[in-house]
Amino acid sequence: MCISGYRYISLRNEKNQSLMLPALFVYVEVKDYVPDTFADVIEALSNPIRYVNLMEQRANQLAALTLEEGGEDEGDKEVSEYF
Repeated sequence: MCISGYRYISLRNEKNQSLMLPALFVYVEVKDYVPDTFADVIEALSNPIRYVNLMEQRANQLAALTLEEGGEDEGDKEVSEYF
């Protein structure tokens, strides 16, 4: 498991034996690459309560929208029945 941070890497010779003093001091930063197509999935996983609330809000808005459209259609049907 690699954790981000500063590390010493000791150098080795041709026979893979560790050299005593020479070493590299490096900074390692680990990041995950997520394609843009999965950004919404990552957002949902990182904050599930917010995601559920947004989905409920969207469902309520969609239900309200379909009820408004459905009410207009029923009114049109009632008018067409009389003619």
